[in-house]
Amino acid sequence: MVLPLIDLLMLALLVICLITDLRSRKIYNPVVLVFIVVGLVYHLVDEGWAGVLFSLQGLAVGMLLLIIPFVMGKMGAGDVKLLGAVGALQGPAFVFHAFLASAIAGGVLAVITLARKRMAARVLQTLGFSFIYRVPLSGWESGVYIPYGVAVFVGTLAYYFLGWHLQW
Repeated sequence: MVLPLIDLLMLALLVICLITDLRSRKIYNPVVLVFIVVGLVYHLVDEGWAGVLFSLQGLAVGMLLLIIPFVMGKMGAGDVKLLGAVGALQGPAFVFHAFLASAIAGGVLAVITLARKRMAARVLQTLGFSFIYRVPLSGWESGVYIPYGVAVFVGTLAYYFLGWHLQW
């Protein structure tokens, strides 16, 4: 299977950001911005101004999908820009579905991380208490960092290789 250039570029972006997120808990602006520009230029050359619009729509959708968790302090700005860069490369429909798959991957990653740190029981107990007694969870933090770049990597590639066959 030979991947088109734009897909190879997306793969390069995801691999670079996966490595930096795991090593330093950062997704670096210069990396993400280069791929945003590359996506815009690629689509300009390939489809003209309609391609630029397509790329800008993908960028906007990708970033808007994660803006609320970012504003709430639950996610880093690098994660927001990473999903925006995926959108700039692949367009709005792709990035929306990649976001859904990444959210699922993030949930699985969170459960695995909590289980490894033996915190799953405490989290379930806290959630159960909150649900039963209708006590809000405000102020409760697990103190566990989950690199969302990993979830974006897994979710985006899962959707890329499997998702075109699934319609959400």
